[in-house]
This record gives sequence, C-alpha cells and structure tokens, in this order.
Amino acid sequence: MKRVKEHKNFTLTSTSSWKLLTLILIFSLITVVLVGRLFIIQIIKHSQYAKQAQTIQLKKVELKANRGEILDNQGVVLATNSKSLIVAADPKVIASDSDKKKELINLLSSITGETANYYLKKVADTNQRYVILAKNINIQYKDTLNKLNFYGVRIDELNERIYPYDNLAAHLMGFINSDGVGISGIEFQYDSLLRGKSGYMVFKRDLLRNFHAGAELPSVKPVDGNNVELTINSNLQNIVEFELESGLKTTQSDAGSVIVMNPNTGEIYALASAPTFNPNIISERKPELVRNRAINDEYEPGSTFKLVTASAALEEKLVYPDQVFSGYGGAYHVQGSIIRDVHNLGDMTFRQAIERSSNIVFAQVAAKIPKKTFYKYIRDFGFGLLTDIELPGEARGRIPSPDEITLTLQRYIGFGYGISTTPLQILLAYCAAANGGNLVKPFLVKSIFDNSGNYIYKAQPKKIRRVISKETSDLIKELFTGIVDRGTGKSVKIDNMRIAGKTGTSQQLVDGTYSKSKYNASFVGFFPVENPQIAMIIVLDNPKGNYYGGATAAPIFRNIALRIVNSSDVLINALKK
Repeated sequence: MKRVKEHKNFTLTSTSSWKLLTLILIFSLITVVLVGRLFIIQIIKHSQYAKQAQTIQLKKVELKANRGEILDNQGVVLATNSKSLIVAADPKVIASDSDKKKELINLLSSITGETANYYLKKVADTNQRYVILAKNINIQYKDTLNKLNFYGVRIDELNERIYPYDNLAAHLMGFINSDGVGISGIEFQYDSLLRGKSGYMVFKRDLLRNFHAGAELPSVKPVDGNNVELTINSNLQNIVEFELESGLKTTQSDAGSVIVMNPNTGEIYALASAPTFNPNIISERKPELVRNRAINDEYEPGSTFKLVTASAALEEKLVYPDQVFSGYGGAYHVQGSIIRDVHNLGDMTFRQAIERSSNIVFAQVAAKIPKKTFYKYIRDFGFGLLTDIELPGEARGRIPSPDEITLTLQRYIGFGYGISTTPLQILLAYCAAANGGNLVKPFLVKSIFDNSGNYIYKAQPKKIRRVISKETSDLIKELFTGIVDRGTGKSVKIDNMRIAGKTGTSQQLVDGTYSKSKYNASFVGFFPVENPQIAMIIVLDNPKGNYYGGATAAPIFRNIALRIVNSSDVLINALKK
C-alpha cells in the first residue's frame, strides 16, 4: 500500500513540474517579445516615434510674409495690405465654462456692436465643432482677445490685399486669389517678387495643453515682398478714367481704352479700359470686366495707320507733300474692287489727303511702295510683334506675310484694313514720329525696391530701333498737325497748344464680314508738337449715332489734353517749362 502511494505522489509531482515549465516558457517568450518590442521602439524606430512625440508636443506655425506694395510714380500707394482678425469657436467645448463663454460674448459685442443674443444663437448648437463668430475685427483687439485664454476659441490673423482707390488703375493692378497668388495685372506679372517668403515659429505644448514659444525652439523670420513703383501718375490716371467713362456714356460705346505715355522714354503715365471693375469686390472680377483692352484687344485700325504708310513713302522719297493725286470722284475702281472716300474730295495734294483722310489717295501711295519695303516698315514700326509691356495677355496683332500681300491687299493696308493691331502698337508708331524717328519700348514699372529702400531694379528708357529719319519725323509732325488745324481732327484743337494727330474709323469684322453697323472709332496724337511730351490714343468700341473718330474719340482726347495742360500736377508742370 505504501509503495502505491509513493508512485502516486511521484506522478503528481511530475505533472506539476510540466505545468511550471510551461509557465516559465510562456513568461520567457513574453519577455523576449517585450524586449524585442522595446528594442524596436527604442533603437530601430526611435527617430520615428520621437518625431511623433514631438509632433504632439510641438506646433509649427507659418509666419506669412507681407505682400509688397504697388505705388504710382509719386509714391501714392495703389495696392497694400490690411491685417484683421477672425474669431471662431467650438460650441461643445466652450459650453463647459459658462463664465468664460459670457466674457467672450460680451467682449465680441463691445467690439462689433452685435448683441449678445446674436452670439448666443451662433454657439447654441453644440453638435457643431467649428463656428465663425466674427470676421474683419480690427487688429488692435488681438491682445485683448488673446488674454481670454479660452480653450475652444480660435483667434486667427488674416492678411488682406487692399486697393485703396477701388477702381483706379484696376486693369493695371489686377488682383490676388484667396491663397495670396497674383491672378492678373501687375499682381500676376510680379507675383514672385511681391509675395515674399514665409517663415515659421515652433511652439511647445505644456501640461495644460497651452502652446508657448521658447528661445531654444527653431524659428525663421518671414521675408516681406518687394515693392513695385509704377510709371503711372495716379492724378492723370484718374482724369483719364473719368473722361473715358464720360465719353462712353456720351457716345453710347460698348467699351473703350486710353493710353497716355511719354513718346521719348516709353513711360506709360496712364492706361485705362472700360468697362472697369473694383478689385476689392470679388463678384466684380468677371472676365469681360477684367480684360485689359488697351493691350489685349486686336482691331483693324483704319485711318490711324496712315501714319505708317505716309512715313514709308516719305522716307523712300516716293511722294512729297505737294504732289497732286486724283480723288477719282470719291470711288476708286481698281482690280475688281472699289475704294471709297466718305466725300468726293476731287484732286488734292498729299498734304490735303492727310488732312482730309482720303482712303483713295493712300491706296495709291501704298501701291507705290515696293511690297517688301512696305512690309519692312510695318515690321520696323512694331506691328505683328509683342511690345513686352509688363502685363499678361498682350496680343501681338497680325500682319500678312509678304507672300500673302497682293497689290489689292497692299492698297487696303495703306489705309488700315487687312491687318490687326492693338491700341498700344498704334500709339508706339506715333511716338516714333514724335520723338525723331525711334521706336521706344513701353514700360510700366519704374523701380522695384525692398522694405529697407534697397533697389532691386531701376528702369532705363530703351530705344528699340530707328524706323524713320529725323527729317521724315519732322515732316510727319508738320503734316499731321494740319489734321488738327484744318482737317478731320479739328475738334481736338486747343488754343496756344499745337497738337499733331489722326482720326480713325474702321468697320468691325463680324463673322468674317465687315459690318455696316458696328465700327471702331479712334484718335491718336501727341503734343506739344515743338517738343512732344505726351502721346495719347483713344479707341472706342461700337459708338452709336455719329460713329466717326473725329466726332467720338477726338473730344475725349481734347478733354484729357485740356485737363493735362491746366493741371498743377508735377508731371504737367514739367511740360510748361
């Protein structure tokens, strides 16, 4: 019996040992797994988890750079920045502290003038997790609002682009989008220089979940954008926009554009398109309003192009001022086409043909010029080429190649049909006639400088090439002064101020056919003739009633010119010396 018990005890002891051994193995395996896991966490993936921990403890905040300002040539600010605050809250979170909630609402009421009940309604729904309480709060309240130190409330600083004079020079300024990126105008063209470079600051979270800055934490200061100084004179720009708008109403035109520039340097003093828009108002930024017609629109220039034909013929000695031409009774039949004048002008000299704007005579003169020679002059004056004005979307116009120019087409080009140009290109041709025969490069940006006053860029006038001799230039000035003194541009005449210029009227192409009811009307010229300092073009789209350039665009030119010569502005005082 005893032996049997001993055997039984031995059996029990053996089973216990296996259980113990199993437990030891299990715990050992767990230990190995834990050690392995710790090794992975502490050694292999240390940097990964350290970074995650840092992300939880540290907060990187972008410090946005201030966008550079845009100024006129007298330092008047045309585009700048305005800082404001936006206050938002998590209704569920702030509901837990009724005293602070009441303090917040009372403070917002005192700042904005809204009632406390207005804000109570905004935070009533605790299922919402983000509600904007107030926008456009003056930046001066930033410290007062931050002192609330109310968890669940966000106070963010917003940078807004402001155009202090609303519509003034809107087509030049352009605007930026919600991300601070330039979309049109100078804002687009010089976006990378205006935008600057953002910096950042790192904040550390404490045990109460509040963030604090520390000297030991990394930070990079933002670099503010550069400032752009334009050649535009805001006083003159204001005059131009007012007179253009008034002229559009008087003539019932669909649209129009004006450019005023220095014919000797290429500086643009004013550039306006109408209809216009306010870049401060997002809803007004429509394509048909934003379009800068002075450089984006192509049109057949009509009689204003006669300056190019006259310049080429006079320079090549193919015609002289007192040479007599036939008026063909007002209808010139040639090679199956009929070229007409508005009136039967009879026989006339070339000088009279310029003053009376005879299409028939200019068709004859154009035919005298060898085709390749005529093409060269057209190209040399800059037609069919970009001017590289510092604005986006410039059109280059279109001129036929020499192979495309037939003798019939050449006659029509002679008085401004069969080609397309921009208002700026036509004006530059008149600048060449005004300044002694040089095509100049137009420019809008006078300088670019940083906030310390260091210049990044200073513009220098640039002559592209000589297109006619000074002798021909002087002759053109004399002949085109006759247009204002005795011819189709008499409505521009100003006492004691000699003006040279040309009227233009051209039929619009509608669905590939010349319209009998839609016209472009224009006037382009420069003054004073003795020492030209101002060159200007007016182009009107589809004026109603008397649509001729002399009756529609010319009066706008005169009104602007009168206000220029009577102005006390620094720019105009220089003209009177």
